[in-house]
Amino acid sequence: MIDIVDFKDYFVVKFKNHIKCISSTVINSGINKIRYVVFKNVEKDFKKDPVKYCTEFLKEIGIEYKETIIFLTAADVHKNRVIKYLDDMLIVITYGLKPIVGCNTINTFVYIDKNLNERALVEIMRIIGEIKALAFFKNSIVYNSSYATGTGTDAVAISSKLSGKVIEYAGLLTEIGRKISHEYFEILDIIIKKELKNDLELLVGINSKIIHDVLSIFNITSDKIGCIIDDNILEFISILKDLSMKISKNKYIKNIIIKRFIEKYKINDLYKNVLKGIKEDIPEYSREILAVLISLYLKKSGTSGLGGI
Repeated sequence: MIDIVDFKDYFVVKFKNHIKCISSTVINSGINKIRYVVFKNVEKDFKKDPVKYCTEFLKEIGIEYKETIIFLTAADVHKNRVIKYLDDMLIVITYGLKPIVGCNTINTFVYIDKNLNERALVEIMRIIGEIKALAFFKNSIVYNSSYATGTGTDAVAISSKLSGKVIEYAGLLTEIGRKISHEYFEILDIIIKKELKNDLELLVGINSKIIHDVLSIFNITSDKIGCIIDDNILEFISILKDLSMKISKNKYIKNIIIKRFIEKYKINDLYKNVLKGIKEDIPEYSREILAVLISLYLKKSGTSGLGGI
């Protein structure tokens, strides 16, 4: 039996019986027998000793230290979470993708209602890392002009029952491995796409101040740009970023894709004028993405926004 109990700034996943768990959490990392999984919100500038903090927190709420793992995150653990029950497993994720890689976290807890040996647990942990990198790559998330493979402070915990027939393998060729990879990718893909729509910094690949300075030239705010972004635009930007990250021979292909896109939306002249108004010291793909988004907004709003150029 599994219970999930919410509190003000944390929630607890409680198991009736002990489970086997391998984790990279701050306390009780490695392989242990546990009963409690805690997801705790901390301040964004958290600088305390994490082990001491977790020890004192567990004592305060009356949960046994040796039976618990804790995920710490600056993200809101109630608003920014996914809890997915499947026939024989549970996936719990808390996430924060603002700003880009390095500051926020995707924490992942997986429980499989079977008796997996240590090798199988490790195989699932490996799959989680690979799928996370794949989801970031598919959505062309970049950081400092390089592909991002995840966030900088992730923790992962994989767990299973302690009794029953022993499952020795859980790689991608097994039913368990395939199921987890599919479900985990689907969850992350939805999360990333949602955050991309809500966060221009993540979408464009440069910091918010630069984006704000560019948008202010055209008398536009970031929230107005966010309203025009749909799945077709996200797909176009993903392709554009992907080509921009590769060797220069793809520039011709990239230019064709941009040309077809701006022709489709009939923003040819707007795009050319907007691009001229964006400083050239901004990375090329970021300039192109901003020019497309600004042009689409200006067309939709019926204004030129080009008076300052």
